[in-house]
Amino acid sequence: MTTTTKTKAAPAATIVEETFAATKATVENAVKTGQDAMAKNMETAFAMTREQFEKAGGNLFHGFDDVAAFGKDNMDALVKASTIATKGWQDLGAAWFAFAQGTMEKSVATAQAMMTVKSPRELADLQNSFAKASFDSFVAESSKLSEMGVKVTNDAFAPITARVNATVEKFGKPLAA
Repeated sequence: MTTTTKTKAAPAATIVEETFAATKATVENAVKTGQDAMAKNMETAFAMTREQFEKAGGNLFHGFDDVAAFGKDNMDALVKASTIATKGWQDLGAAWFAFAQGTMEKSVATAQAMMTVKSPRELADLQNSFAKASFDSFVAESSKLSEMGVKVTNDAFAPITARVNATVEKFGKPLAA
């Protein structure tokens, strides 16, 4: 005779939370690693390029420091934009997760209420009110998340836009003259 043991399934909210936490940690780690590697590679490339220019031309390229500083400022803007985007998308993910969790809780509560109905009419009324509330909540939350996404995108592009404007101003004036 064999005995079987029943294991309790983890609540869906716990699974979603664990998945979200793991995904968030993975994204944060990947972004940090990428930013660190990018910054290190850019510094190495600048140093190697400078060394080669000094060997090849001596004083001919005395303006290299300005070019290097300009490139560094561009890289700093890119890193800043990446940081803003990462933080913004984390906030967006957290907002989406909170919405999903709230929706799940409302669904469970409605399902429990449906188990206690006494007539098909009461069941239909409960289902209709749940569907309407879910739709209204979805529309409102979608609008909120969309606005957050637009704000994150605009904020993330601000440092890059500033660098583009600086580039146009620096190199556009000599061309206009």
